[in-house]
Amino acid sequence: MGGRETVTLQGAPAPHARGDPPLWRSLCRGGGILFELAPAKALLNDAERELIDLYETIRDDLDGLSRLLSLWDTDEKSFYRIRDIDRIPGAKESLGKTFRAARTLYLNKTCFNGLHRLNGKGEFNVPYCHARKKVLDMENLTALSEYLKSAEISFSCSDFESFIDDIPADCYLYLDPPYDPVSKTSAFVSYTEGGFGKEDQARLAECLKRFRRRGGSFLLSNSDTPFIRSLYEGWCEIIEISARRSLAASSSSRGKVVELAIRSECHG
Repeated sequence: MGGRETVTLQGAPAPHARGDPPLWRSLCRGGGILFELAPAKALLNDAERELIDLYETIRDDLDGLSRLLSLWDTDEKSFYRIRDIDRIPGAKESLGKTFRAARTLYLNKTCFNGLHRLNGKGEFNVPYCHARKKVLDMENLTALSEYLKSAEISFSCSDFESFIDDIPADCYLYLDPPYDPVSKTSAFVSYTEGGFGKEDQARLAECLKRFRRRGGSFLLSNSDTPFIRSLYEGWCEIIEISARRSLAASSSSRGKVVELAIRSECHG
């Protein structure tokens, strides 16, 4: 759901290739890196409460989630009926956690390009996708549920600054924040209601400097822009990687792009 595929970092081996740290903590939309590595112990933090609710529901109430999804049609009228629930004050909250989780997954599978975007009122505003879609993939959902039950995985929904400042320095931190726009027309920063702008990017960099001074190691993904490079040059390793962009509005904008893997390793 994060909008980017898992990327094998050229020249930046994943933490498990160097030996697992005591705890792998992940701050990433969609949790792709976490589920790719499948550590035995981890904490995933995300600013979007509905995503955390979805993971917890897949772990704790997969039967209830699948029952709801099996009842919902994927035609355009049904899509807008379910999408626009958040336009009714208090309606979404009154329907319960399992319903909210089912709605999150349903919208991800039926909206345009699987985007997760909120307007200034915190309302999901991505339009319907007319392509054929499969909402309920029980094989994958069951595998994910079993992993979340067997591993020691905790979830939190807090601001990244308090999250990073509170974690021990012997944790390896992976971060996948909303990307810095590469152009004015690509400014997709409304992953959460409050958005994520340049001030937030700078605040994140300062937070990571504090984590590094405590002896922490991290890996950060972001777009290749002069602004992002200016935040990390001189104290981090900056690696250019080729990634596939699948969520652009036009097909001509999709395909491989250059992104950055920004790494800081503390040894001993």
